[in-house]
Amino acid sequence: MAAALVVAAAAMAGALVVLAVVAVLNRQTERRMLEQQAAMAARGPDPVTARLVAELPDMMRESPIVTTLMVSSLVYVLARSRGFGRRPRDRT
Repeated sequence: MAAALVVAAAAMAGALVVLAVVAVLNRQTERRMLEQQAAMAARGPDPVTARLVAELPDMMRESPIVTTLMVSSLVYVLARSRGFGRRPRDRT
């Protein structure tokens, strides 16, 4: 009975260590992501995006379907470039 308690206590201690390590890694990753987002926001929009947004009203009048597809593609690319979405699997 005492051996079972020792094993249970050791398993509990191991689980607490794992939880602490995961919490620290999550905080570091979150801090890194916030720093990257702040740096990207400080740079402002890239020239291509600014030009497309400026031309958007004229494009909407000419071809709303094509413009909708272009805007959705642009949003997808910008979201992926800023790190949103699934990350590619590491195949090493």
